[in-house]
Amino acid sequence: MSTITDNYSLTKPSPEDFYDIEVQNENMEIIDRKLKELETGIEDVEGALDARMADAEYQTATVSGTQIHIARQSLSKRLYFKLAEDLSGGVITISLDSGATSLPLKDIEGNSLTSLDKGYWEVVDNTVFFTLRPRGGGNLGFFGKYTGTGGIDTDTKLILHFNGNVTDSSLTPKLISGTNVTFGSGAFGEGAVFNGNGYVTIPNSADIDFGSNNFTIDFYFRTPNINQQDGVIFTKRAPEQNTMLTIYIHLGNIRCYGYTSDNNITSEIVTPISANTMYHYAVVRQGNSIRVYLNGKLVGTITTSSALISNTSSAYIGATGSSASQYFTGMIDEFRISGTARWSLDFTPPVNEYAHNPELTLLSQVMKDSYVYSNEDAQLVLDSAANIPIDHSDPVIVAGSPYTTSANARPQVLSNGWIVATVYDSTAQQFRFFVSKDNGTSYQQLCYKNTASSASPEISVCSYGTKIFALHTVRTGINGISCLIFDAATTANTEVPYVSIETQTAVGSGGYIAVDSTGILHAAWCSKNSSYPNSFNIRYSNSTDGTTWATPTQITNINVGSYRNVTNPCIIIKNNNPVIIYQDLDSNTPSYCIFVNYYNGTAWSGSKYVYNGGAYVQSYPSATITSDGRISVVWSGKDATDTNKSNMRYSESSDGGATWSTMLKLTSGNSVAQTDGSIASDDSGNLTVIWRKAETTDTYYYYLNKIIWNGSSWGAVSTIAITNGAVNIGIPALCDNYKNFAESLAIWQDNQASSVKFRGVFTVNTNQQLIPAIDKATSENQLVALGNGVLKTYGTAVKRYIGYVSRKSKGWNL
Repeated sequence: MSTITDNYSLTKPSPEDFYDIEVQNENMEIIDRKLKELETGIEDVEGALDARMADAEYQTATVSGTQIHIARQSLSKRLYFKLAEDLSGGVITISLDSGATSLPLKDIEGNSLTSLDKGYWEVVDNTVFFTLRPRGGGNLGFFGKYTGTGGIDTDTKLILHFNGNVTDSSLTPKLISGTNVTFGSGAFGEGAVFNGNGYVTIPNSADIDFGSNNFTIDFYFRTPNINQQDGVIFTKRAPEQNTMLTIYIHLGNIRCYGYTSDNNITSEIVTPISANTMYHYAVVRQGNSIRVYLNGKLVGTITTSSALISNTSSAYIGATGSSASQYFTGMIDEFRISGTARWSLDFTPPVNEYAHNPELTLLSQVMKDSYVYSNEDAQLVLDSAANIPIDHSDPVIVAGSPYTTSANARPQVLSNGWIVATVYDSTAQQFRFFVSKDNGTSYQQLCYKNTASSASPEISVCSYGTKIFALHTVRTGINGISCLIFDAATTANTEVPYVSIETQTAVGSGGYIAVDSTGILHAAWCSKNSSYPNSFNIRYSNSTDGTTWATPTQITNINVGSYRNVTNPCIIIKNNNPVIIYQDLDSNTPSYCIFVNYYNGTAWSGSKYVYNGGAYVQSYPSATITSDGRISVVWSGKDATDTNKSNMRYSESSDGGATWSTMLKLTSGNSVAQTDGSIASDDSGNLTVIWRKAETTDTYYYYLNKIIWNGSSWGAVSTIAITNGAVNIGIPALCDNYKNFAESLAIWQDNQASSVKFRGVFTVNTNQQLIPAIDKATSENQLVALGNGVLKTYGTAVKRYIGYVSRKSKGWNL
């Protein structure tokens, strides 16, 4: 007997039944009907899914007034659209039926919106109005826009506004000088006025020696005398046959030519001008074309595949140089040199003074633990401060020239988080102060101090708040000790002021300045005077403001002759009292020692041994004080085992300097010198020491080495920098006023790379988290937001900025 199936009621004959064709046909009809119903259902689901997917894609909205027209394909409440232009001018509404009806657009607080920026948006249909949805979940984008003109970026090698001075306002400023230049009405504010006897000097550098690289020179000018002969606006030549490029006025025309590296003169572009008329002029090299524009219009092209000739001359604005007579008469403003081709087509000249590209605030909020990436460097400005890890184990360039670094000019971390590095430019004979405002990621010149020619200057630096104090000692000619003072947060890139502390009959090697927790400055130096004319001794003074100094105290009083001198002091502060450590070199006895003299609150202790080296030279002490109050000192010295070459040595005192531990040799060996150490301590009392190690002939110092005390033992020596060739690693300096580090903050001169380097791995408590630029987001390179905040950046080339934030995972490969 047949039975019926449970689901589709098909007839199932029993084994005893005869085959019945009608039963089979009825079953097939049922199966066919059910399959058709299933197919129709799938089509309905696919249609609904397609509609949902269409609504999840960004559609391009049309706009009528302040009404946004978009379409809805499904019952979805969330709609996404692209707005092609900024929208403002009244309450914004959204229509889903081509304008027949509309609802207002409101923010999350229920406030009607009257403006909406160009970009990609998501809205939620709330029946009586649309809500602009905060980008709080899922994968989301963010964007923003510039609000200023920009024009000063990383490609800007020189920019002179001529607003009452000849200061270079580029990100890598040059030391510009002006001779017989006055200032008057310019294109924007003031401009430089040249009266036929003045000029501006731009020191030679790779930035203005173009070769075959792309470049742009652009500026505004005006002249009352278009018939002047060879009135030079810009040139770089030494002599005429080595002219890289010259722009000049001659008998009613502005002209431009240059020489190529094969000593061929380029063709000359000649453009007529009118008297007393403001012009914008630009010379642009792009590949094999050198184009000239007047007021944004192309007026001529030079075609050459050759490099422009190189020379070592300075460049000049307003004349061919200090000894020439081809002076320009007129006004020049907004003179800019760029290391890129700014324009390839006709353009509109700038209508405002060039400015640093303005800060860009991105519109999306970022939530803590989001994964973030951006296509250019950005800052995540957090709602509240967080501990941000900073890793510069790969050294960062502080300056693009191998300026001299000094162990006593330690890097300073200011109260606002800026890092200041101090170097000496022996060519320009000036101290240069560089600042990083992004936790060591990049540096720019902050200010400078000129020094006397061949004055053998030395410098030591400390800071309090955002103020920098530098002890400046001059050993030749002037024999003076002075203090430089400036506030890094407010100073301009100009020469900083100083006050004299005292003048001596002679100034010796080394000087040091430190500050205690109350802001009192403590300084020590070595000198000769009328009371002690035969030997160098240590003197000390203090100040509450760096301007007024106490009468110096004579710390040592040796006066036996030139064979014995006390030099190279360094200072640490214990319980707000100074502790001075120094070397005493007596070549007559002989006796070479490291001494300490500390102030106990009422009197100086007198000289006490840190280490007595006997007949073996001991020199260049560096000291730090740990979190538990230990005074730790390193220096370089020889001994009976290693008689010919110096090694790094260490001792410590746990009683304020009264007694010292047995000297420990951190290095050993009698084949190469190891010297010029710098020591710093972290929050936990761990120590870092770095120093220079010579190569086999002791001619050059190739190695920058490091050793760490981890609280219980000294680690192995490691090398953190090395040169290969006939060049030196310069004397290093460790930061000792910032203790939250895994790798101490260090600077040094790198002659191999012709630069000054910075290195450090540390943690900062700040409300700004750096988001380095990456081209593509992957599961490995996105960063985790350490708090809630808003993304900001300084843009360079684009006026619209697009990046992404992933709220759920790192799963993108964009």
